[in-house]
Amino acid sequence: MKINSIIYFLKIFIIINIYIIKIKGTEEWKFTQPALFESVLSPMPSTRTLTWSGTDITLNITSSSGQKSPTQILGINLPTNSSTFNNVDLLSFFSNKTYASFLSQFNCKLNAPTCEEINFSENVNDVCLLLASVDGYDRVSLYGRDTTAGYAQSAFSTYNQVKPLSWGVVKKGTFNSNANASECSPIMITEKHDYFSLGCFNRVCENPNFVILKPNISINYIKICYDSYSASEFIMYSFARCSNPSLEITRQPLSIDFSIAGYAFLDSQPADGIYNPLVDSPMAGVVVELLTSSGLPVRNKLGIVLPSTTDNRGSYIFSDVARGAYRIKFTFPPQYEPTIKIKNADNYKSSKINPNFSTDLYILSNTALGVRLTTTDDIGVTTDRILPGINGGVVGI
Repeated sequence: MKINSIIYFLKIFIIINIYIIKIKGTEEWKFTQPALFESVLSPMPSTRTLTWSGTDITLNITSSSGQKSPTQILGINLPTNSSTFNNVDLLSFFSNKTYASFLSQFNCKLNAPTCEEINFSENVNDVCLLLASVDGYDRVSLYGRDTTAGYAQSAFSTYNQVKPLSWGVVKKGTFNSNANASECSPIMITEKHDYFSLGCFNRVCENPNFVILKPNISINYIKICYDSYSASEFIMYSFARCSNPSLEITRQPLSIDFSIAGYAFLDSQPADGIYNPLVDSPMAGVVVELLTSSGLPVRNKLGIVLPSTTDNRGSYIFSDVARGAYRIKFTFPPQYEPTIKIKNADNYKSSKINPNFSTDLYILSNTALGVRLTTTDDIGVTTDRILPGINGGVVGI
């Protein structure tokens, strides 16, 4: 495979399960903090970590497992404000800098597709992705998700609930806006069952095309797969933060912090796994821990989040918890074991702990199942959203 003449060819794309929507008011889109990729080399190591310039977000970039060949990528900077790179929208995407930074992904013609996975260290809801120079019958498959958009293992539903992603076309065109637009056909986008397909049924273009896309909700994972069907043998992509003031006023703001609450109780016989304060006994002094998805203590900017202890009502609460995936672990005296756990119980009174006294994985986000707006009945809650009913019930051994 020849990797040559990549001076002004670009390609970006993303990967996500969604419905394409058309965004209105595109003239008001503003772009900031374009990513920088000049430190990336080819071939890829097993994992490469980069910092998104101007932010605290890190990017873990890896080749997908199970491939016959590693994904070949290269970070490059292309000069802007030239006769071949003068599109106003494209320049705006890169904050009118003197160069544009891209990840270029290579693949030999007619080889099996190669894939690149990008994991963000946090969810981002203001990201736009640029895909450019998709020509010569190239095909790009885009997958992605917000892993905190629903319960990974839901105690409230039979199925995992993840809010579907959809992409809106923010901008599109060619690098050289002064050239004949017919020189390069636009990028075509097709929704598949679990991914989006991008391509161009035309010859290799000297004036590359591009499209800028924005997801409808936050994302923290992107997977990019590339099939080459022409002599160009590479695609390129990048991303930046983006906003549209005319749309933001109608968008429901994302909560920054959440609360998690529940009860520790002794389930009266015959045990049913449901907390009924009329017959069951609340348990005070039970230590409750907030853990990560892997079972480690949660850290915030102040350090490790300290355990909570249930009060005389058997109640506990964790406040100001960031969006993410968590487990709750209860520590009871040794003479107790977990009560029965009702599967898929859509009930805030049911016990949620497993035989190890830890819960399944729960998600904190605006759209997660079980998360609701707080009310005046939520005593001691300072956040606007809460995940209640994460209870621990036990019986005597």
